[in-house]
Amino acid sequence: MGYTTQSGRLAFNRLVTPTSDGSNSSAAANLDIELTAQAEIITGDFIILFIANDYIDPDLEAILNDDSKVAALSDLQELTVSQSALLWDGEIPMFARYENVRVLGDNSLNVDGTPITGYWSVEIKRLAVRLDLTLTLTYAQVRMWENAAGSSSPAAYLLHVDNIPGEQYLFPETDNSGVAHTSRAYEAKWESSGYPNYPGQIEQDNSDNSYTITFPRILLPESWFTDKNNESNAVEIRIGLSESGTDKTVSGRIGYDLTLPDYTLPRNTYLTVTATVVETEEKEELCMHLSVNDWDDGDVDDMTGNRELKVSAVKAEIDQPDEAVRIWFWTDQPEVSIHTMTVEGKNTDDVFYDLTGNSLGNFYFDNSTGEGWFDIITDLSKPEVTAGVSGQHGLILDAGELKRTITVTVNIP
Repeated sequence: MGYTTQSGRLAFNRLVTPTSDGSNSSAAANLDIELTAQAEIITGDFIILFIANDYIDPDLEAILNDDSKVAALSDLQELTVSQSALLWDGEIPMFARYENVRVLGDNSLNVDGTPITGYWSVEIKRLAVRLDLTLTLTYAQVRMWENAAGSSSPAAYLLHVDNIPGEQYLFPETDNSGVAHTSRAYEAKWESSGYPNYPGQIEQDNSDNSYTITFPRILLPESWFTDKNNESNAVEIRIGLSESGTDKTVSGRIGYDLTLPDYTLPRNTYLTVTATVVETEEKEELCMHLSVNDWDDGDVDDMTGNRELKVSAVKAEIDQPDEAVRIWFWTDQPEVSIHTMTVEGKNTDDVFYDLTGNSLGNFYFDNSTGEGWFDIITDLSKPEVTAGVSGQHGLILDAGELKRTITVTVNIP
């Protein structure tokens, strides 16, 4: 997205996806996230913003795709990413802002006084905080943790994260202490239980009969406030314990620097937390040691759990009744389907040819390789099409819990 430096008005809003160099057209080439991307833009002086993976928050994606809602740079100041979009095994929205960009033409530009010819290497930051937690408990403490689950079977071993901001702003260092806050629970399963796709795992150490519980990828929104030592704004970690019918909790606050203290959690921060429950004569306490780093400082595994779904494009345009637009995809999941959406009062099935049926001639998926494609074609046999369907339509590519929204703009009068 580019805004003119002088007026702050939107000059261009481009969806940029990685493409191959034209040497082949396989799904792998279309979906390789390491490939560079190209976009044609006008010359001039701009403030340029890069926003990636916004589709994980459909409300944000819809706004960014509507030029009338982002016509001025000031319109973006109130845009937020919902905390509910940050899943422990999900992808992460990313953002970068460059204030002084002069596009010169002939594949050259100047960024903050530095001339660039050819490809521009953009540094883009994650709109999330990553928390890796290791909790060590004794046998008795594990039983107390299990008892806190009540009568559920199997027992739900839950780690609670409290006081999470419900939203974080697109622009960095914007105070979000005034938004509604919420709590999230993350469940751990025994290593031998056959539940690989859970955020936490419990493992017994036979040498001392202790138990190690790991939560390797909890994603939280940025928590930013000017009064950094205000502990009421701090995010808290909590587990419940129950013994002889008495319920209790142990908890502790996390933050960027607890020695100051600074309870903020800036975006693109990576926290490693080791915790134990220490028993005193009066009560149990959660003791934590925090290591806080910039997410880019170390070699951090940033895969989306054990699941992936990539698509060659999330936007398509159709200008002719018989035109077919092919979308490539790749996934490591065994099943893929397409679901309908209703956009501007029109349902996907009312417009496109057999796009959500089970025996599609325009849909292909090989679960042995994970590669697939589908063709979006307007169906002239439907009265909704012959009557004119110009406008936006939508569909959802579904691979289990992984989903991608595809927006299709039809320009047929």
